[in-house]
Amino acid sequence: MFVIDPEPRCALLKLESLDYKYFSRPVLPRAWITLVSVKKDYSRGNCKLGVGYGFSRNECVNKTLKSDNHAYLSEQVPGACYVSSMGVKGRDRPPCVADVNYGFTGPYVWVRAGCQAEFTVCYME
Repeated sequence: MFVIDPEPRCALLKLESLDYKYFSRPVLPRAWITLVSVKKDYSRGNCKLGVGYGFSRNECVNKTLKSDNHAYLSEQVPGACYVSSMGVKGRDRPPCVADVNYGFTGPYVWVRAGCQAEFTVCYME
């Protein structure tokens, strides 16, 4: 479990793309990155936000999961490094209660005990 620090923190990272090749470096937890800026551009003006550099944001998808016959069902979210949140969008069956009969771990979402619903699942790539 992550603890959210109310005080903003900054980190200075030196990143470089040699020969115009794509370069990526994970910075966790990415969920709290709100701004990336260039302190010193060594590329003579090629560092433009969204073109030359940037960061991944949360992606969200709607996903239907059904615990048939009260069975446990787990599915990996395609493209997810990890799931950051999951909420019930609409349900068909008995109540779906977070961490009781539905939830997520890493890049996986799960249901059990008869929970059948459409979920909004948000994740980091």
